[in-house]
Amino acid sequence: MKNHYKCAQSINTLILNNFILYMEYNFVYLSKCERYEHFLVTVVKDCIPVVRGETSYYTKRRQCKMDNYVDTLKKVLTDPEGFYSEMPREGGYQEPLTFAAINFAIVGLLSGIIAVILRGADAISAVSILVGAVIGGIVGLFIGGIILFIFFKIFGGTGEYEGTVRILSYSSAVQVFAWIPIIGWIASLYGIWLNIVGGKHVHNLTTVKSAIAVLLPLVIFGVIIALLMAVIIASIAAIGLGGLGGF
Repeated sequence: MKNHYKCAQSINTLILNNFILYMEYNFVYLSKCERYEHFLVTVVKDCIPVVRGETSYYTKRRQCKMDNYVDTLKKVLTDPEGFYSEMPREGGYQEPLTFAAINFAIVGLLSGIIAVILRGADAISAVSILVGAVIGGIVGLFIGGIILFIFFKIFGGTGEYEGTVRILSYSSAVQVFAWIPIIGWIASLYGIWLNIVGGKHVHNLTTVKSAIAVLLPLVIFGVIIALLMAVIIASIAAIGLGGLGGF
């Protein structure tokens, strides 16, 4: 009872005696994340027990910090194990899709600029590249999420579809480098590794199973493309030989 009384008294004192200063400090000088953390540190943390789980003080801090694009980009690229182990498995698509959209917009913008400089493309073409990169990228996340989700489930994954889309959304961080020759290919390979790490944590799989689930669709897709190319080449060759036989 004493602790509850002490907490209530502290909150009342904070509100009554420092209301103007507190509100000004929170809503003018601090960002959204900092406001949340400041409130937890100054008021809530001392009155509500900090427990493990998705509602804990530290978990809320992690979720809040993910609003910062640059910090998230650094975390994904430099510490994927730590990032995906802390990443919320649900909570809506807005935050991860916003992050991915920024990545696709960056690669689209830079690709458009390169097209204008090197190929003489006009402004409309550059804008089309930008818009196409964002829309195509977002659509690709949902389609790729369906495919990966199925394969994760085949190998015993326990995660949900939303978590799978989140994996792909944050692994799109490598798209920032996709416009750079050679480095873009290396970044794409690293993106595959990010998906493997994400699958391991979100779907509770071993690294080997997650790797198979991520790589197998790519192998199947590669085989299908190779077969289609072989059929096309064979058809062209047949047409060419038929034309020669006519002479």
